[in-house]
Amino acid sequence: MGLIEKLMGFVLGGGVQSTVEVFRENSEKSAVRAHVLQQAA
Repeated sequence: MGLIEKLMGFVLGGGVQSTVEVFRENSEKSAVRAHVLQQAA
């Protein structure tokens, strides 16, 4: 993952995390949302 991240950082100018989240959901944020929904129920 390190090589890909460095390449993407070079190509995109450092906005790798926000770009990757377009294609893959952020698992931490997903877990927080699931916990909040569970607590509300």
